[in-house]
Amino acid sequence: MATDERVRDRLSGKLLDFSVVGGREAKASGLADADPDERYIAVQLPRPVPADGGEVRLLIEKTYQDPKSYLVEAEQVVFTRSSGSSATRWCCPRATSSSRATFPPRSRRRTTAASW
Repeated sequence: MATDERVRDRLSGKLLDFSVVGGREAKASGLADADPDERYIAVQLPRPVPADGGEVRLLIEKTYQDPKSYLVEAEQVVFTRSSGSSATRWCCPRATSSSRATFPPRSRRRTTAASW
């Protein structure tokens, strides 16, 4: 289950408004292959995307809590399932390190406890 979801504009770093919509609404809004049984996020983009090409880069932040996906083994946290995204980044406390992974991880360290 995901909590603390946020969407940021990568250019400015500003938080963007978004809502969770059903597949039917996503399809009606232009996502042609939306599954009617799934949920999607609809983001209020910070600026228009040029019709002749261009992009708006977003950062979608989520906190996952799924006890079936990780466990503690010999004083190490072991992730037992993939996050489902090749762009996943792990945020770890200062005194931790990554020892092995089945995919190339990208991680960053938080400098203060308050930033957790």
